[in-house]
Amino acid sequence: MANTAVFLPKGFTKKLTPTALREALAQLLDTLKMRSRESNLQRLPSTALAIGYFQNFVLPVCKELAKRKAVFVGGKRIDISQDNFDFTVVMPKTLSEASIEGAKKFCKIQKVAEFKLKTGARSYPFYVSSSLKAGQLIFYDYPTTLRASHECVRLALAGPYLGYGKHHAVLDEQEIRNFERTLRILLSEASATEFRDNVKIIRAP
Repeated sequence: MANTAVFLPKGFTKKLTPTALREALAQLLDTLKMRSRESNLQRLPSTALAIGYFQNFVLPVCKELAKRKAVFVGGKRIDISQDNFDFTVVMPKTLSEASIEGAKKFCKIQKVAEFKLKTGARSYPFYVSSSLKAGQLIFYDYPTTLRASHECVRLALAGPYLGYGKHHAVLDEQEIRNFERTLRILLSEASATEFRDNVKIIRAP
């Protein structure tokens, strides 16, 4: 059998120590993660939707909740001064369910009530559980803004496809996953430090 030549990139040697190899692989993994994140976040409409949702809703609402000593639910004052609240973002199962009807269905299943939080001149509507769960007050929001992604998918696949088929379903799931992923990235940034641990992201039942 003929000898096979081994060509290594410039800067690499054939005698890598275990430590040098680990460092090189760690650097490669970091680069792959960064490139993967950049490529996905640049081309999907759900990226812009998630950024708008985070900046214009999650950020002001959670900052306000984090500094509140109490809120009123059903006429009853509930102390949240001990950071005993969760803000749960409920991802729809499909983009077609990212609607007011989808939100109402979730509220009916979970038996949650509408809630409005005023901060400055603006009022933010979302939902809240009727009682504490393990000492926590649970707030919910159902991001109907994802409906725009549903329309993007529908328009993008308006050509030869009849109805809403498997191609739509694949893009639906990609958009939902990317919306969630973008939110998690934003929650890791410094602007979310004071309430990051209070935010949960789940899928609708």
